[in-house]
Amino acid sequence: MRAASLGMWVFLATEVMFFGTLFLCVAVYRTMYPEAFEKGSTRLNWMVGAINTLVLLTSSLTMVLAVHYAKLGRNGWWSFIWG
Repeated sequence: MRAASLGMWVFLATEVMFFGTLFLCVAVYRTMYPEAFEKGSTRLNWMVGAINTLVLLTSSLTMVLAVHYAKLGRNGWWSFIWG
């Protein structure tokens, strides 16, 4: 159990370092090249962003429900449908 807990903390730390560096680089480049970011934002498609957001929220919901029902010992897709 301790190894699993340590593994999860190591995973979370690496994710924070990776995404922290990524966001820092975006902030630096946005500061250095504001015209390029403004021009690039005109090509964004809000519909694609909305669909991606719905997919991410739906996948998060299914994971939370899976963990919840696994803790209750109710495994299988029929547990969610039939109660």
